Amino acid sequence: MKEELIKLSEEKGFKSELLKTCCADEWFHLWCCDLQKWLREEHNLTIIPDKCDNKGNWEVIIESIIISPNHKWQLEPEASFKTYELALDRGLIEALKLIKK
Repeated sequence: MKEELIKLSEEKGFKSELLKTCCADEWFHLWCCDLQKWLREEHNLTIIPDKCDNKGNWEVIIESIIISPNHKWQLEPEASFKTYELALDRGLIEALKLIKK
């Protein structure tokens, strides 16, 4: 998922020096935070990983006030993730797919 996320973000115009700073594995989630901020500030897309059950699973909600004031994209109901980081990564990929370029 990491390689797909990096490739897709570059195709959509995201640039960050974080992965070049150090080993990509050590800086990847800081880079994801940078990407999340870029999506929010440049494309009005907010990615919200959220707990979906009492077993510790996470779901992802993507909001955009600009595109549709009351609309939230939610990944299919069966898409739950064991960690916040996995949910965030998937949400970032889906948000990037919403950008037309």
